[in-house]
Amino acid sequence: MYVLSLHTIADENADHRDPLQWQFYVIASRNLPDVKTIGVRAAEKLIAPVKLDRLNERVEEIVCTIE
Repeated sequence: MYVLSLHTIADENADHRDPLQWQFYVIASRNLPDVKTIGVRAAEKLIAPVKLDRLNERVEEIVCTIE
């Protein structure tokens, strides 16, 4: 499983220390394409991002599909 994170706020309100400002892409390893890097658009084709409040839930969803 990979958890990719993206911070999209680029104005004076940006605070990279604030986890509430980040989006997270939780992707099962088996669903990743066979490439060395992945961009935002490619990640979005695989799964929708979640905010911090749903991160644990998304991780659990992926873990349940692995077991």
